Amino acid sequence: MKKPLQIGDYVFVTRWGDADPNDPWAVGFLSEIAIIKGIDFYKIPNSNRLWHHCKRITKKRGEKILLEYPMKSIFGIKNKPK
Repeated sequence: MKKPLQIGDYVFVTRWGDADPNDPWAVGFLSEIAIIKGIDFYKIPNSNRLWHHCKRITKKRGEKILLEYPMKSIFGIKNKPK
């Protein structure tokens, strides 16, 4: 059984479930979980958006994603390795 997502988990979030790299996405630490009309939404600090799809990843994997798919800015999200 998978451990449920928790505030502080390092995550990959996407707007749509297919995780197409051309769709809006981001990586970061989970800061909020909201349930709206029975649907889970997720928030990370570097984004103003509530995301519908969220997967826990390692920080190393997140850095690799950011290097392989760099984004300058999409929908106000600025992703860059730290």
